[in-house]
Amino acid sequence: MTIYNSPPKTYILILNYCSFDDTVECANSVRASTYPNYNILVIDNDSPDGSGQQLNSTIPHEEFLQLPFNTGYAGGNNEGIKIALSHGAKYVFIINPDVRLTENSITSYIEFMELNPDVSALNPIQVRGDNTNLDEFFAKEVFDGNAIQRPDFPIQPGLSWEVKSLFGAALLLRRSTLESIGGFDPLYFAYWEEMDLCRRIRYHAGKLVVISDHPVQHLRNYQDSNINKFRSFLRLKGMYLYQLKSPALAFRIATKRTFKSLISDIFNGKREFGNGLFNYIKILLWLIWNLPAIKRHRQMDRNGRSYI
Repeated sequence: MTIYNSPPKTYILILNYCSFDDTVECANSVRASTYPNYNILVIDNDSPDGSGQQLNSTIPHEEFLQLPFNTGYAGGNNEGIKIALSHGAKYVFIINPDVRLTENSITSYIEFMELNPDVSALNPIQVRGDNTNLDEFFAKEVFDGNAIQRPDFPIQPGLSWEVKSLFGAALLLRRSTLESIGGFDPLYFAYWEEMDLCRRIRYHAGKLVVISDHPVQHLRNYQDSNINKFRSFLRLKGMYLYQLKSPALAFRIATKRTFKSLISDIFNGKREFGNGLFNYIKILLWLIWNLPAIKRHRQMDRNGRSYI
């Protein structure tokens, strides 16, 4: 039984980068949904493997957007968010190509948001691709990281938890949240940008929730090792950028702490995400070069809507 007279328009964004098969299967899982008022938008981030051209001939024209260059997770989804808002979407649901939904997933998530207007954004629980247990990374960051006891598997429906941050692999955002907070900061390109957005939501008194109803399967299909090296660099850069953009600190203090931490890590041999010394130095130079833009973005974040 639904709790609304007219189902709110919901846009489903699927950002493709060299993942044709996954993207098509993800879109198919959305099309199996029982929810009656949604639009799919598949966005290709200038994939060098030709998957954009494949999708262009596979996905209906009105459901496909080809970007002229790779703008990363942040920029690509921002383009989709702009289109969704311009077409009157009340909700925007961002899902990775390697995520699979159940037929009642979207209905369940929208009903939860309609019943809880104080919730700014939500994640459904993520489970493994074989549906045998919680996705370990999701469980570690969301439950362990928030000192919340992991739910038993199989997961009992009807549970919810307020958390500090959500994951971008299956992220449902309310229109009013996007209109007041904005989208993803493109300085991240990929990784940490959803944590940045979630921190901005909380900074402006928003609420983030994980729900147990209709978990999504996260297959975690990765690309080749060269792309993984680039991902490692982006994770590391994002970590320091996130520290530097802290809205709760004076920028002078955040800058001093971040550079002190980074330089200490360089000289003490600390290595995160498999990065070597060269990447640490490269990130140091990147932060110095982009410091004026980082300061500007941080002030935009504190003021409200940014990037869309």
